Amino acid sequence: MMRRDDDRGQLMMLAGIVLTISFILTALTLSQVAALEREAAAQGPLSIVNEWRFLHDRLSANLKTAIGPEMSIESFLSTILPTVQATFRAVEAEKGYDLTLRPAAGAIYDAPGNEADLAPGGTTYNAWSWNGRVRFTHAVPAVPSAAAALDDGVIWETPCPDASAPAAGCITGVYLHVRLTDGTTTLSESILFAANRP
Repeated sequence: MMRRDDDRGQLMMLAGIVLTISFILTALTLSQVAALEREAAAQGPLSIVNEWRFLHDRLSANLKTAIGPEMSIESFLSTILPTVQATFRAVEAEKGYDLTLRPAAGAIYDAPGNEADLAPGGTTYNAWSWNGRVRFTHAVPAVPSAAAALDDGVIWETPCPDASAPAAGCITGVYLHVRLTDGTTTLSESILFAANRP
């Protein structure tokens, strides 16, 4: 009995260390993105269309770095996504844009688009990432969390394509609704970003 408690304690400590490292990497990445954005803002404003194109790339790179194979859905929704939202909103505000970024999960987050749209019939995903590089065709798994499988904008895959992930699987995509406006023009779209994929 004592051995099991020791093992559990060590596993919890290891999980805490991995999560801490993930948060530190996210903070460093967001800091670098913010510095680059300030540099770009100093060089002069881009048109909203050009800003929209660059926003896709920046969000994709940032999410790919921030979402590790060991991250839970709850950690992404409660910690990582709010950090990404705040950072990108501040950066876009410096450039004169208003940015809204939230999970594309229908009525829960009051966003157009729904993760269920990516899995017709609710059993198998049939979707491509925003840049056409990653295709999602796996079965909708039973998600190991309190969130419903097609109700949170987070795509979970078991087994994870990243071999270093836990046996329960990992986050392999996030479906986000992005809205950018400069006061006269508004662009909005629900976008599927890939993570933990080769």
